Parts: sequence; C-alpha cells; structure tokens
Amino acid sequence: FFWISIALCFWSFGFSMANSAPTMEIAFFWRRVAAIGWSFIYAMMLHMILILTQKNERLNPKQYFLLYSPALVSLYAFCISKSISVGQYNLFRGEHGWFNVTVNNGWDWFFYVYYLGYILVGMGLLLHWRKVSDNNQRKQANILLVAIISIAILGTLSDVVLNSV
Repeated sequence: FFWISIALCFWSFGFSMANSAPTMEIAFFWRRVAAIGWSFIYAMMLHMILILTQKNERLNPKQYFLLYSPALVSLYAFCISKSISVGQYNLFRGEHGWFNVTVNNGWDWFFYVYYLGYILVGMGLLLHWRKVSDNNQRKQANILLVAIISIAILGTLSDVVLNSV
C-alpha cells in the first residue's frame, strides 16, 4: 500500500505540474513524470491483492518479474524513451491548462490491455477471496471490490474515453 501511495503521488503531482506548466516542453516533462506512477500502479495493486489473498506465496522471482514487466514496458514507452514518448502525448493548451488527446496507437492499446487485464485479474481474486469463512476478510474483499470497480469505471471514463475526444 505504501508503494501504491508513492505511485499515486508521482501520478497526481506530475499531472498537476503538467496542467499548470507555462510551456509545452515543461508540460511534456511532467507528463512523463506522471507516467512513473500510472505505469506501476496496476502491477502494484495486483501485487497487493495477491498478498491480501495469500496467493503470493506461490510466486517465484521470475513470476514477480513477469508481474511487473508490463509496467516496465509502459515506463519505457511513456517516460524513459524520449523518442517514443514524444509520439504518445498530443498536448494542447486550454483555458484550464494543458490537456492530452490520446493518439490511440499501439502503445496506448498495450497500456489499455495491461491496466484492464490487471484490474480484471485483481477483481477475480477478490471475488474468490469473498468466499472465505472469516467475516472480516469477506468485508475487506467486498470493500476493495467496490473500490476497484468504481476506480476502473471512473478512471476509464476520465483517462481513456474523455482523452480520446
């Protein structure tokens, strides 16, 4: 949860700074900083759910690498590689700051599959976890499930659908 909070800090601070940036170059820099957070948060969320549901005990280091590899690919494409990331951001200055219109290329679709896939796997694990006999664990699973469903719907609407228009 600590690392998820750190990822959210990068994501929100980067977007805040990008939105109020005086130039497109500075907005582009801060969008890349924000990508650190949103690249990793879904892998971290799934990792946390694996820990909560005690499914992480079966994972070896290679499987942890596989768990985080889509985040590393996203980080490279949207943050580290300037030659790739410059094509990922279609920044426009509006009356309320800088905003991005999604280009919907292969990198964007890779990220959509990554985040939706990890959310769905996490939801599946939580649905399975709800079947335990411990009432407190069942309540935790229900709260997390409602939170993740809400976040998935609102996040998809704000970050994918609205950025496409």
